Amino acid sequence: GLTVALNDVTIMGGSSTNHGGGISAMNTTTLSLTDAVIKNNEAASSSSKIFGGGVYVANFSRVTIQSSTISDNHVTVTSTSPSHFAKGGALFVDYQSSITIDDSVFADNSVTTSSTISFGGAICIKNSSSYEASFSMSDSTVSGNTLDAAGSVYHYGAGLSLSYVSTVSISGSTFRSNEIESAAGYASGAGLYVLSSDS
Repeated sequence: GLTVALNDVTIMGGSSTNHGGGISAMNTTTLSLTDAVIKNNEAASSSSKIFGGGVYVANFSRVTIQSSTISDNHVTVTSTSPSHFAKGGALFVDYQSSITIDDSVFADNSVTTSSTISFGGAICIKNSSSYEASFSMSDSTVSGNTLDAAGSVYHYGAGLSLSYVSTVSISGSTFRSNEIESAAGYASGAGLYVLSSDS
């Protein structure tokens, strides 16, 4: 698959009505960000589900984020349809992926939705129990991220949401002042939410 290495770059001010306000990488992709700034990007829709305000990576991918800052990125879904989920204000990665994050900052990202389900104000890693996936974070900070979900029902992980990730390792990292702002429904894991991880 395609290998993409972004070193000492800034991606800001992007806007998309589909997944990935700043970066969208799909299908057997190796994506590395080193000394990068991903800032002030938005993925927004009034009629569909939306994932990855800053970065969207899909399907059998390897993602490495080193010494980078991903901040002030947003996912916004104004539809009230129960199938129009909102996930990953800063970063969304799905199915059978390997994610490594080191010495990086995820700050002031958000997911705002009127739909039924929201995940990961900053980071959402969504796998299936049918696939292997891994997540590693070291010496990083996840702070000031929000799920603003006044109209929805289920809200998970304002800082980090991991679903069916088979191997999880987090060390030397800080989760601070992440918040689920919900007027109704069920909220879980303002800092960190993990569902059915094996370790």
